[in-house]
Amino acid sequence: MVTEDKLTREQLREIDRQQRIEQALAAGDHEFAEWIRTEMEYDDEWTLEEIAEEARIAAERIAEGKFVELEELERRMDEQFPEEAKLFHRLDNDYPDWLDYLHAIPPDSAKGIEFLGRLDREFPEAADLIRSFH
Repeated sequence: MVTEDKLTREQLREIDRQQRIEQALAAGDHEFAEWIRTEMEYDDEWTLEEIAEEARIAAERIAEGKFVELEELERRMDEQFPEEAKLFHRLDNDYPDWLDYLHAIPPDSAKGIEFLGRLDREFPEAADLIRSFH
């Protein structure tokens, strides 16, 4: 009798993470690949089957060269969600380290308080967005 070894949630996540890193590197975005490697977190509400299916689809698309480049994602965002895209473009241009405050720097740390205070004064919509993630 042949038994099929099932992968654990962590193993499936690691497979998915590696595939996403490869995709980002193939698109030439080393910074995004590093973020995936070091900071990306998973939603614990996903089932093992959903994670496995996402990993399988990602692997297929990468193998076939059918991944969406970051420029295409930005273009779609600009077309489909122009107000949100404008907000993100302004954040990227005026506050290039904003993702650090979204993912890594706690809002109640000295740096977080200073940054969010600055955003409150200069760009309140962005401050609200960052706070909504914490």
